[in-house]
Amino acid sequence: MSELLYHADIVERELAALPKIEGPDWQASRERYRDALYVMLSMISEGPIRVTDKGTHVRVSGLGVSATSTCGAAVALQNWVAAARRKAGRVA
Repeated sequence: MSELLYHADIVERELAALPKIEGPDWQASRERYRDALYVMLSMISEGPIRVTDKGTHVRVSGLGVSATSTCGAAVALQNWVAAARRKAGRVA
């Protein structure tokens, strides 16, 4: 497995493990999600993938692939995984 697909798999697993935002306590649920996302972004940024949050958009780059989103870091990471799989010739 290529390094690109290896890291795409890691990011995909981490995204799937994020807690869901759901009721009845939406605020607490959102805080748990935000905290887990922050930990995930810190872990991912220790490797070859960089996440840059400019407030209005997020850019993810690494291993020759980049992706952006105006919908937050999780969506930018999903976009990066899809782009990485396309580049590697393996569509998710």
